[in-house]
Amino acid sequence: MYMTEKQCKDLNEARLRVPRYLFRAFSASSRGSLEANNASSIVPDDPDWLYQASGDEKSTRLMIEKHLMWGTTHRSEFTSWTSSLLCALRHAMRKLYYWSEHESRVFIAVLDTSNFAIPVWTATALFDAYGIRRLERKLERHYYLGEYLVRGGISSANTDFRVASLQKLRMEGLHEFLPELFGSQHERERGDLACAIRDDRDGLCRPGAVPKTLKRSHIRLSTQLGECFAAQGRDSAFVSAVAVALLAMRKWAHLFEADHPAKVELEDKIWEYLQGLEFPETFGGEENFSGLANAHERYKPQEAVQFKELWQNLHARRPTENDLIVEVSRMSMRSAS
Repeated sequence: MYMTEKQCKDLNEARLRVPRYLFRAFSASSRGSLEANNASSIVPDDPDWLYQASGDEKSTRLMIEKHLMWGTTHRSEFTSWTSSLLCALRHAMRKLYYWSEHESRVFIAVLDTSNFAIPVWTATALFDAYGIRRLERKLERHYYLGEYLVRGGISSANTDFRVASLQKLRMEGLHEFLPELFGSQHERERGDLACAIRDDRDGLCRPGAVPKTLKRSHIRLSTQLGECFAAQGRDSAFVSAVAVALLAMRKWAHLFEADHPAKVELEDKIWEYLQGLEFPETFGGEENFSGLANAHERYKPQEAVQFKELWQNLHARRPTENDLIVEVSRMSMRSAS
């Protein structure tokens, strides 16, 4: 990958806006198949990623264009990730129904990007930095909101990421939690990914979506699905991340209404289930969706925005060190008496 000093500066500034948790769907039909995409490592199909710099600006621009347009016959130094769990799940469903892959060989990965040694580039920042020219209905900048390209491979030996099969998620209640993904045959088999996600978003979490009542069963299911990404009961940070991302996909009645009195009560209800899980100190960067034309607002990953909002509100409920000291003192006094 070639970059000028200015491109390097612009991309590294955009790196500061990358959220902590990113998601990815992959399968045997992904670049490099399951040999390059699995629970141990995820690597691109272009071996040049091993070199710090390769090619020139023209070849790098072409690689980015081909990658963004799913040009799998052209090798890429990148793997694609998204801040939207909805996007990853919809892509997984497309693999299942549109490409007829078996659910046991379709996977969802969750990546912790807090290690800044991982080169994660915002897709729209690459689009701007390399002057990518739009192709109507094929290569549109707004199609890539919330998409991130990781340059090079990642390994479970030195990078925090977890993987679960679509089959396991379905067995643990994905259909019950998000029945919209399993709608009519026409909807299940849609191949136009960006537009399918846009339409899903309209019905789930956009301003015009019909709110649903958040029940304890929904929270329990979200945690149960999150546990698919824990190894033998460990990795509770991944459990909490997936659970909150799932809850953030829908417009629950009053949960995301800042001034509604029921908001705190609903967050209390969620916290009852998640308080024993790990919530890392930081959530990562603030995604930049500024300057978006009104006509493209539906492509903004509202669910990712709500993910960060809900995660931060729950994170703020964690007991402080002083709270813990006070509680220990109270317990000691009770024991003494």
